[in-house]
Amino acid sequence: MVWVGSVPFNINKITTRGECGNGATVLNGAATSMQYIHKVHRMSKQHVLLCASFVFCISFIQSVPGFNQSTVYSILIIALISTKFLPDTSRWRHIRNGVGDVVNCIKITHPPTLEDVKFYLFTRNNKKLAEEINDFNVTTVKYFNASLNTKILIHGYGQAYNNEVLLKMKDEYLYHQIVNVIMVDWHNLSMSFCYPIVSDYTEFVGQLTGYLLAKLPAKKVHIVGFSLGAHVAGIGAQMQKTKVLRVTGLDPAGNPFFTPPVRYNVNKTCAENVDVIHTSIIGSTKHLGHADFFVNGGFLQPACATTNVSCSHRRSLELYVESIVSNIGFKAVLCDSLNSFENNKCANNTFTFMGEPWLSRGAKRGIFYIRTNAKEPFAISDN
Repeated sequence: MVWVGSVPFNINKITTRGECGNGATVLNGAATSMQYIHKVHRMSKQHVLLCASFVFCISFIQSVPGFNQSTVYSILIIALISTKFLPDTSRWRHIRNGVGDVVNCIKITHPPTLEDVKFYLFTRNNKKLAEEINDFNVTTVKYFNASLNTKILIHGYGQAYNNEVLLKMKDEYLYHQIVNVIMVDWHNLSMSFCYPIVSDYTEFVGQLTGYLLAKLPAKKVHIVGFSLGAHVAGIGAQMQKTKVLRVTGLDPAGNPFFTPPVRYNVNKTCAENVDVIHTSIIGSTKHLGHADFFVNGGFLQPACATTNVSCSHRRSLELYVESIVSNIGFKAVLCDSLNSFENNKCANNTFTFMGEPWLSRGAKRGIFYIRTNAKEPFAISDN
C-alpha cells in the first residue's frame, strides 16, 4: 500500500495494458517515486556535460540571427556525442532543478514532491477561477460532474498550465462543449534548466496523473498532452485497468539530445483512440498513434524560421486549438509517405479530420498528411 497525500493506493490493483512502456517498471516506479521524495541526488560530470551541450545548442538556435542549418547540425552532433558518456540514468531519476541555472545543473538538491504537481478543474460554472483537486479526489471539488466528458490538458517543457495557448484551449472547450476541463500543472518541474532532468520527471508526473485518472470514468476521459506532456499522458493512461477513451499527443517530444529517450512514449495501446500531430524536428517522427498527422511534412511549419524550432513545435498547440472551433476543419489525406503526398499521388485517397473532431468524425486509422496556411486561420478551405 502506498499513500499519496491522504489517499491510499494499492499498486498491485492498478494494472497496465499494451506496450506503452514496461508496465511492471512503471508500477514499481510509482512506489519508488514515493521513496525518492525525501532523498537528495547529485549529478556526475557526464550529466553536466550533457546539460551544457543541450543548453549551448538550444540557446544558440533560438537567439542568434541568421544561424545557418549546418551550424545547427554541428551543435546537435556535439550534444549527441556527449551522450555516449552517460552512465545508467536510473540513479538520477526524479532529480529536480529548483533554481534553473547552470549551478543547479551540476548539483541538484531538490527532489520532486507531491506539491510540485497540481490539478485544476474548470467548468462552465467556474470558467476563470480554478478549483484545485486535492488528494486526487474529484469528489472534493464543487463543480465536477461525473456525467460529463472530461478533457485533461497537460503542458510541456518550460511551460505552466496557465500558458496562453493552453488557457485558450480550455476556454474554447468550455465555450463550445459542456465538459469538465482538468489542467495538470507541473511547472515547478518543467521549468528546470536541464531538459534531460525534466524528461525524467515525466515518469513521476505521469504516475500522479494516473492516480487521478483512476478516480474518473475512463470512457469519458480525453487527455491532450503537448511535447513532454504527451508522454505524461501516456504514462498515466497506461496505468489504468480500463483504457481511457482517447489520448491526443501534440508533437510528442522526440528527445534527440540524449540517450536513453523517454521510456514511456505515448503509444496506440495507451487508450482506445490515440491520435498524434507532428509539426517539428524536436517532436517524435515515429508513428505513435492509431492516427498520425504530419503537418506540412511534420518538420518545419510555414512562417517558422529553421533556427526557431520552438515555433514549429508550438504550432501543434495552435492547430489543435483552432480545430475545436474551425468550421473548415483540417482535412488530412491518408498517404504512404511524404514523397507520395508532395507528388500528389494520394489526392484521391480516404481522408479524415485532424484535431478535436477526429474521433467524432469517424476516427479513421493510418498515417495522414496535411498542408496548412502560414498564419491563422491555419485551416485551408477546399473552395
